[in-house]
Amino acid sequence: MTESTQRHAATESDGTGANLTVEEIQEGEHLQLGRTAVPVHVGGFSDPLVFGLPVFVAGSLVLGFALVGFVPIPSGLGSVLPETTFAAGLGEFTTALWAIIVGNSIVASIFGLFGVFWFSLFVLVTGLFNDWFKIPTASTSSAEVMFFLAWTIVFVLLTLGILRLPLAYILILVFVDLAVLGNLLAIGLSLPILFVAAGIAVLIFCAIGLYAFLNVAWTATGATGGLPPLGPPLWR
Repeated sequence: MTESTQRHAATESDGTGANLTVEEIQEGEHLQLGRTAVPVHVGGFSDPLVFGLPVFVAGSLVLGFALVGFVPIPSGLGSVLPETTFAAGLGEFTTALWAIIVGNSIVASIFGLFGVFWFSLFVLVTGLFNDWFKIPTASTSSAEVMFFLAWTIVFVLLTLGILRLPLAYILILVFVDLAVLGNLLAIGLSLPILFVAAGIAVLIFCAIGLYAFLNVAWTATGATGGLPPLGPPLWR
């Protein structure tokens, strides 16, 4: 049997007189609503950043507001945990899963790491406040320094790993690095003013994140060019 004969034999009527190939049916290219064929896109046609960027910014903004003085730090840090954990953390895990489904490994890695960061921060802060881990009071600062040191190293390496992405995303990670480092030094050196510096860094990367969200939102709604532009990569 020839290829054309096989293709003809593997067709199915869509109820409107047109024939659909098996490939079209399997790829979900047609969905019948009444008598109107509506295109359905599954997989690589979607962009997880449309959801991931705003939830990332929402959780980070709350932390930034707290660090610059809306609540006392570190005693008031627990007030930010609902947003950072269950908006940013859970939202970023969802984004990572979405990215896995569409085959975008770097987006899955970035948002998966941030999701783990937010949930581990939740466990650290809640555990210390409620004495879950029986850490002596004199050692709590060391536990926090160890936490932020580990994540500073990871985020710096992540920044180096995305130098081929557009400039806006690189800048977001640079200010993430500065924010985490600011918290590390504020706790390790007992300099509360560095919490404020860290909060400013958080608010800056939130602003860049919202800027990047406008780009992906415009693209997702059919714009022919991404607006505003995200800038060139630092390394091609």
